[in-house]
Amino acid sequence: MFSDIYRRNKEFLSHLFRLAIPMILQNLVMALMHIIDVVMIGHMGETAIAAVGISGQAVFLMSMFMVGINTGTATLISQNWGARNIRAIRSLLGIALAFSSAAALLFFCVGRFFPRAFLGIYSTDPAVLDAGAQYLSVVSFSYLCYGVSRPFAAAHRATESVKLPTVTGVIAILTNTFLNYCLIGGNLGFPRLGVRGAAIATVAGCALELAILLAVTYAKRMVPAAKLSELRLYRKGLLGDHLKIALPVVAGELFWALGEAQFQIVYARMGTAVVAAMNIFSSVERVTSVAIGGVANSTAVIVGKSIGEGGRDKAVSYAKKCMIVTGILGVCLLTGLFFLRGAALTFFTVSADVRLMAFNVLAAYCVVGNLRYLNYTSIAGVLRGGGDTRFAMYIDTVPLWLCSVPLAYICGLALHWPAHWLYMLFTIEQAAKLALGLNRMRTGKWIHSLADLNLM
Repeated sequence: MFSDIYRRNKEFLSHLFRLAIPMILQNLVMALMHIIDVVMIGHMGETAIAAVGISGQAVFLMSMFMVGINTGTATLISQNWGARNIRAIRSLLGIALAFSSAAALLFFCVGRFFPRAFLGIYSTDPAVLDAGAQYLSVVSFSYLCYGVSRPFAAAHRATESVKLPTVTGVIAILTNTFLNYCLIGGNLGFPRLGVRGAAIATVAGCALELAILLAVTYAKRMVPAAKLSELRLYRKGLLGDHLKIALPVVAGELFWALGEAQFQIVYARMGTAVVAAMNIFSSVERVTSVAIGGVANSTAVIVGKSIGEGGRDKAVSYAKKCMIVTGILGVCLLTGLFFLRGAALTFFTVSADVRLMAFNVLAAYCVVGNLRYLNYTSIAGVLRGGGDTRFAMYIDTVPLWLCSVPLAYICGLALHWPAHWLYMLFTIEQAAKLALGLNRMRTGKWIHSLADLNLM
């Protein structure tokens, strides 16, 4: 039976995994960069872990803005890739670079010059603030690299050139890991710099990643290898059309990120041990969900390209199949994690109480995680890939702010629920999102042809 299913869907599965596997590797690289920092810094204690965790909120918020801009850009690029409109693709890359670089500069200034003021939003622990300020004031230099590398990586993915961003990401993590080993603990003759050393390692890895990405892109004259004259922020009709698609994604990501930040505030008010436990959980969760991220990002490219080629029915068929693949893959991943979560936590040097909290939160995640996975593919993959970015924004943010955020404050701070029961509350939000997303897919209203806009 399974062989028959495979034969009938061979073309689709081949296309999906040809795109998804390099994207999965790239997502894994990004997740491992975070988890390596947490594991290596973990030897310095829970305060250091909490400091790096809340410092990561700066890059998290910045990344959400960049994801919004670059996802909106990738939606247009993938459809224009289907229509083989290279000129429009390069102009769209120019717009993404302008907005992403502006966001990177803003967050660099915050992290470099006002680190304690920013971190004070999330924690009142003086030791955490001191360590976090050391880390954030240095790691903020990596944001400037992100502002350029992320738009180029998005353009490569949207034009089905996924290997280069993956290779440069692997180089970045190897560099980061080696320098972490050298600088955090003072090995191989390097100075012992602690959390500051971890920040320097991250900056070095990101800078090398950007340098190689640009060098290879232009040396091989790949599709994103635009000349300065082609990276025009304004071209007749293009900027306005781009903003119609990208702004709902930006707004959705920012409102979602601000909602997620509320949970970090709640965790911080619940105590440093809870922050450390949730940071450990986040590290493990990122690694286990990279496959779903690869499928969702591939879905957006496949769906967008099909629409750009004029294949509406093909896009609908691929969207349904990608949701099925996500569900099956999610069950397998979460089942494995449920039985291996204890082993995964042995890598972290923390107290028994923190380890138990992380263990219980991971159990809750294994129960409800597949709802989040399906929503990732339906919202970030299908709806955004189809250009339905405004509706995607609504279903991604309204249930979050109407349901999860108020419940987090009430149950976390007023009723003092443990972290794993707090996490289980997200089931309500995720179930509402999934119902709305599936209904939108059923109507077919999510398909918008964007390649025929005035992009020439």
